[in-house]
Amino acid sequence: MKLRHTSLNLVGIIIFIAVQAGCAGSTRNLLAGNPHRVVTISSTSAGVSNPCEVDFPVTLLRISKNHTIAWAAADHDYWILFDAAKGSPIGTNTIKVAKGTQTNPYNPSSAGYFMYAIYDFDPSDNPQGTPCKLANDDRDTGLNVKR
Repeated sequence: MKLRHTSLNLVGIIIFIAVQAGCAGSTRNLLAGNPHRVVTISSTSAGVSNPCEVDFPVTLLRISKNHTIAWAAADHDYWILFDAAKGSPIGTNTIKVAKGTQTNPYNPSSAGYFMYAIYDFDPSDNPQGTPCKLANDDRDTGLNVKR
């Protein structure tokens, strides 16, 4: 009787581990299969856009899997400005993200790591102005594009 009880416990543990492993695998595959990335920009304090933060800091895109990138603005108009030295993987260096909207999705065309700054004003109007998030802010805003 004791052997039978131990065997049932062992079978129960094995089934539990198998179910947990299966669930974890399906969640991972579900997230990995999403080709559309949306980075939401918001301010760190109410009513003020400077400084700002993103919810998807370094975004991995794969050209071969047709991944796209878009930005959404939660509370202000923002501008994305890619680092001029490295260029942009999406064909434009400056993108306006209007308050309460999301940009159209962009397909990357070249591989590499591309940093971008976020401004709460149009950087072409004030090129000497300080962004609300620097391009080199702990590598917090960037696109990692792979083939």
